[in-house]
Amino acid sequence: MARTEKTNIFCKHYDKLLVVVVLFALLLSLAALISLSKSQSRKEAEFTTRIDSLKPKFPKAEEIDLAVFDSTMAAVKKPIELTPGNLLVASERVACVSCGWPIKMDDAVCTYCSAKQPEEVDKTGWDSDGDGMPDDYETQYGLNPVDPADAGGDLDKDAFTNLEEFAAKTNPTDPKSFPPRVDFLRVDKIDAIQFPYVLKSKQTLGAGQYSFQINEGDRTYFVRIGQEVNKSGWSAVSYTNRMVVVKKPGMPDREESVIVLRLAKGAEQVEIVERGGPVWNTSEVTLICEKDPERIPIVVKDRESFTFDGDTYTVVRIAKDKGSTTGSVLIRQASTQRDIKVPPR
Repeated sequence: MARTEKTNIFCKHYDKLLVVVVLFALLLSLAALISLSKSQSRKEAEFTTRIDSLKPKFPKAEEIDLAVFDSTMAAVKKPIELTPGNLLVASERVACVSCGWPIKMDDAVCTYCSAKQPEEVDKTGWDSDGDGMPDDYETQYGLNPVDPADAGGDLDKDAFTNLEEFAAKTNPTDPKSFPPRVDFLRVDKIDAIQFPYVLKSKQTLGAGQYSFQINEGDRTYFVRIGQEVNKSGWSAVSYTNRMVVVKKPGMPDREESVIVLRLAKGAEQVEIVERGGPVWNTSEVTLICEKDPERIPIVVKDRESFTFDGDTYTVVRIAKDKGSTTGSVLIRQASTQRDIKVPPR
């Protein structure tokens, strides 16, 4: 009976007991928070005290001295002086007028032999890099006076080098200004051309008249002095006798009289000798322009004319190199009557 009463009391007042338990847990949590707060405050105080106790090694930063930097940069911009026995440094120099060693351009006295240098130097036409173009010309058109490689460059991309434009006195920065292309013609080859006619014999017609047998391949023509050969433009103008030495194997040499017939076509004349075989009387030359990207050949014979870049040119003379298939050709420009020598490629 007593146990039942105790149980009833617990059931009757369990909510109050639960509140008491919760309040107790809250009190424990509050106590733990208070303890943790005190511990954190203590650590913060210790950290602050430690920070305050630290002292910087350099309380105040000093201003940086740039004197060393400035002096170094000045030395880089101006190379050190050259003394005898040392290696060359990167600077523009000239040869001493006495010993020839390289010295600074503004040195009044040679650092090697102490020879006095000229007080003034005329720099007109000065070519520092030896590329064929003066310094003032290179400076005018934005080239490098100490770089020889720019002589082969092409500022305006017109296929002519800067050096070629300088030689022709044209503007290397203007693609419409370039040297005459005729100056860049080259002889590709020279072919000898055989005269088509050979003299076979002479027949007497009487009364001092003669007929000459002329062959052209398998064709035969008979002409007299003053007559044209097969409407070719070549006419027989004169003849003469000539003594020649005949050589035959196993027999002594002997002299023999042969006929020499002279044919003319305008100002050109050719002599053909009886039983003398073919005559190589003219040449055919093939010209190529180095500045022509397609390299179209110009084929022309001696004394003939051709048109190139709007002007007419006449072949004046063909000089074939001995033992070669090429040589030089002299042509004459019609507009200026200027003779131009065309070299071989």
